[in-house]
Amino acid sequence: MKSRWMMMAWLVVALSGAAHALPEALKKQLHKPSEYRMLQVKGNTPQTLVERLAANPANYKIVIWQAAPEVTRPEDAQRVMDWVAAGGTLWFQDSRLAPMFGMQAAPVSKADLRNVKDHKGEYGSFKKQAGAATFAMPPGGNRHPVLTGVDGVQIFVMKVGEDQYSAIQQTPEITPLLKIQLMSSQPLFDRLIAGLRPHGQGTVIFKPLIFDEQLTGARFQANLLEWSAGFGIPMVAPPIP
Repeated sequence: MKSRWMMMAWLVVALSGAAHALPEALKKQLHKPSEYRMLQVKGNTPQTLVERLAANPANYKIVIWQAAPEVTRPEDAQRVMDWVAAGGTLWFQDSRLAPMFGMQAAPVSKADLRNVKDHKGEYGSFKKQAGAATFAMPPGGNRHPVLTGVDGVQIFVMKVGEDQYSAIQQTPEITPLLKIQLMSSQPLFDRLIAGLRPHGQGTVIFKPLIFDEQLTGARFQANLLEWSAGFGIPMVAPPIP
């Protein structure tokens, strides 16, 4: 771990390339890992972790769902969604789970991705999940606060089928965070690599793994962690004229 705020190994994937380092003034604003109060749901029996969440819902602010679709029971997904409705934040990255979490799966092909190469990343209990390293950008216009200071992100997109990579459909209730196409005239403009939607008093966030050390990935990840846990977006004061 190169900085105290890097939460878990599954949040970070090393890849060579240029990066925008977080300013020290910004790093000092970040909370301790324990303050994010995260629960990672993984393995072949995710219901045991859902039971832990149900028994002590106030102990957690963020749930990261990394159990495979074949072991994800609808009743467990519903219990997590009930927790979200009461004010929690759910992260997930496998678009096959989107219908359980209030979104629509809309996977893309490798040809749709930019600057793509085959890659294997960590996902829950899987050490070498097949997928692709690629590049995504935040949308223009009125952007969500978690995109403060973010202009490009390198990501790991998991493979969810034969030449299918995890993405969702943009719908009116979803705020886009990362896209592969930015022009409304482009055919995949309505596909999202990352997006969020409110659910009751909480939020569901679809997001890939972030190459934290590349481009502005560190800033995106820091913003998302802080915001998901109910803290403000870290800001760097402008220089004194």
